[in-house]
Amino acid sequence: MYNQQQQPQYEHPGPYVHSTGADESYYMHAASDDFERSGSHKIPRATRVKRFYPLIALLVLGAIITAIAVTVHASNDKDGSSTNDSTSSNVVTKAPSTSSSAAGGSSSSSTITQTGGSKSTCPEIAPSGRTVVFWQSEVNGCEKVPVGVTHVVWGFALVADGSVVPTFQNSDAYVKSCVQSLRSKCISSMGSIGGSTNNKNLSAVTDATAFAASAVALVQKFDFDGIDVDDETVGAEFDADRVVAMMKTTSVALRQYDAKMLLTYDAYFFEGEPSFCESPEHASYTRCFPTGVLPHVDWINIMAYNVNQDEAAAAQVYESALNTTFASWATQLGNDFSKATLGICVAKSCAYGPGPSTAVVAQWDAFARQDGHGGMMVYAASGEIDDDFPVTRSILDAA
Repeated sequence: MYNQQQQPQYEHPGPYVHSTGADESYYMHAASDDFERSGSHKIPRATRVKRFYPLIALLVLGAIITAIAVTVHASNDKDGSSTNDSTSSNVVTKAPSTSSSAAGGSSSSSTITQTGGSKSTCPEIAPSGRTVVFWQSEVNGCEKVPVGVTHVVWGFALVADGSVVPTFQNSDAYVKSCVQSLRSKCISSMGSIGGSTNNKNLSAVTDATAFAASAVALVQKFDFDGIDVDDETVGAEFDADRVVAMMKTTSVALRQYDAKMLLTYDAYFFEGEPSFCESPEHASYTRCFPTGVLPHVDWINIMAYNVNQDEAAAAQVYESALNTTFASWATQLGNDFSKATLGICVAKSCAYGPGPSTAVVAQWDAFARQDGHGGMMVYAASGEIDDDFPVTRSILDAA
């Protein structure tokens, strides 16, 4: 056992080392006689230095903790700033959607990448160079539309309660993707409103402004290049004043939305021939062309088919058309045949008797391709997709 008197003072717990956490600065201010009473009159230099070790250690530890805290805080500020900057740079302002699930449409967020033309880069098409094809929207395969077609008209958006229901007979996503795909090939797309099964609702349209607004909404939803109005009302359901008001108001609304929007109107073969359409004998199933629509449309599509169920009688009508019915149409058009396409039917679209023969189609095509004339229309090219579009290709090859 060690003698306490011989134990060095700096190793003795003594009265000056407090385990209760006394201020270490006590050593710096203790009176010299305190040391004398401890039995040692002079503390070695090394001993005095060692007494500062706890203080130095605490100071160093505090400095380290402070440095770490500052570093972490700065890092957090930087990360927060970067996150905010990144979030800000990725904000995309999206125009309000005109689509409505309540209308029965299928919503879609698919993205289409264009690989070719756009509205601004595609060449201008002369009226005689138009090849307009109708496409039944329930038929897939729009990517097969032949090169040379200038306009695809999508059938049909129906009318209900005086307004256009913005849907077709396929998903919204499919129609939208087709519109973009066709545009990449410089083929314009138009939405056709109506159809023969929608006559009752079309005849009930009384508010032209509401109808026009819904037509513009259809264009906005599918990014169409225009609208086709397929009002096939006849007899008592047909009202020329209603049709003219509807076309005029729709034209104004479309051009206010985009000055380059197209508007077309579909006409029966015989409605341009007064001797036929004015006859009481035919009054219940025909109509006469409302010339008041001409200032408001880019062109009309003459549906030159479904003329007679008898094959021989139909053939006679088609073969003489250039000198008879189409001559009467020239008068209705103010001798401006650039305002009309000549429409032919193909496959099952020839619903009431046969369509024109191959030879007649060639004659009509030559007529329609003359300068100052308005080109050709096919109803409906989607009906000959399985055969690789023989009729459509025939008029394209001759163009």
